[in-house]
Amino acid sequence: MRPQVADFRWPPGVEEKVASKHGLSREEVEECFFDPYARVRKGKGVLHLFSRTEAGAYVFVVFTFRQRQATIITARHMTTSERRLFRRK
Repeated sequence: MRPQVADFRWPPGVEEKVASKHGLSREEVEECFFDPYARVRKGKGVLHLFSRTEAGAYVFVVFTFRQRQATIITARHMTTSERRLFRRK
């Protein structure tokens, strides 16, 4: 299941935190939602996206989804074990 996102919402401070702490731009995070190989898993009240950027970076995104709008909670590069799991499927 990959949500059909029409719009993104970034709560105040999230974009800056993701950029400064995790080195990911808004564009990189948003393009992950359109990766045909992306995987989504349900968390507690949130969704987890495992995906890749167009440049090939492995990215993990935590978000909520309502009325075709993805609200980004955080995003970071995948850990080594997450990358292995992502590539295996």
